[in-house]
Amino acid sequence: MFRLTLILLMFVIPCSVFAEGIGIWAMGSRSNGMGGIATASAFDPTAVFFNPAGMARMDAPQLTISGATIYGVMEFQGVDPWPGYGNIETPLAEQEILPQLYFAGPLTETISAGIGFNTPYGLGLGWENPSGFTGRHIAVQSDIRAYYIYPSVAWQMNDKIALGMTVPIVRGSFMIKQYARELVPNPVEYAIGTIEGETVGNEYGIVFGMTADLGDGFNLGINYRSPVTLDLEGEITFEPLDNYNGIVPPEDSSGSGVIPLPGLFSLGVSYESGNMFFETD
Repeated sequence: MFRLTLILLMFVIPCSVFAEGIGIWAMGSRSNGMGGIATASAFDPTAVFFNPAGMARMDAPQLTISGATIYGVMEFQGVDPWPGYGNIETPLAEQEILPQLYFAGPLTETISAGIGFNTPYGLGLGWENPSGFTGRHIAVQSDIRAYYIYPSVAWQMNDKIALGMTVPIVRGSFMIKQYARELVPNPVEYAIGTIEGETVGNEYGIVFGMTADLGDGFNLGINYRSPVTLDLEGEITFEPLDNYNGIVPPEDSSGSGVIPLPGLFSLGVSYESGNMFFETD
């Protein structure tokens, strides 16, 4: 009866759902098939990302190489008073291919280690008609990336509980392109401005994970990922437009900024019996 109650709770517990923004959690085919959850069941090399404690369940070294293809479909629809209802603009149809690599395995009977690489944050966006795009003075093309390397270790405390830790090494890059304009005395576009750069150095985070065998086919997983702030520096360049109306663009210069990458806490429970498997995160 207790087992049945837990399984039913996995289906009926309410949860909040939010958009991922530039977060990309398509890591590994198994997790993708379960909607991106694996906190309580990643006992393969993808544990490096989902929950490092899961590496302690591996009995041999394994390598996983995969990739996620992201294809966005969207459009911009105007409203009154400007640019007006009926004004529909579409972005470039571009595919994003994000490589992933994970390797993990046991070092001793109780210690396991692994390393991984992926891009959990970042996307690019451009528009089919940049010179006529309503938001061209904000951005007509943008690209933001965060690259993570995951050195990880796990410890099997006893036959039920395992702990894991990762110290992610993070770098990032960015590019934003917009139409520059003078507003006084009259709005006039004169150049396309581009800022492009990368992180000043390596940034670091911390990840803690735990898995527990609850018995009767149940597993518990807990994972905490700290936030990371990317300090960025780049070069600003200006390309004059053909009809720049005699306005001389500013000289090329440099710029800086920060991109905060959010932290994450996840708790998952899984149940396996024969050919049946359930998990909720």
